[in-house]
Amino acid sequence: MDILSKYSHVHIAHPEKVKNKIQKIINDGKGKLLFISDFDYTLTRYTDVAGNICMTTRDLIRQMILHKHPEYSEK
Repeated sequence: MDILSKYSHVHIAHPEKVKNKIQKIINDGKGKLLFISDFDYTLTRYTDVAGNICMTTRDLIRQMILHKHPEYSEK
């Protein structure tokens, strides 16, 4: 957190929450860390064969979670 606060272009609305999340990532270890990197269609198609815009991997996972747990949509 100290490193992030040194940069004027980094703005954190809730520093204590961010600090706790970073600490949890560190404590949980790399075995529980997951990155979803397809937010910009680098891994999936932008459009399907009919020209419709496809979902990113992130959006697809989110839709699947919301389908199984609709109560999460309120958060």
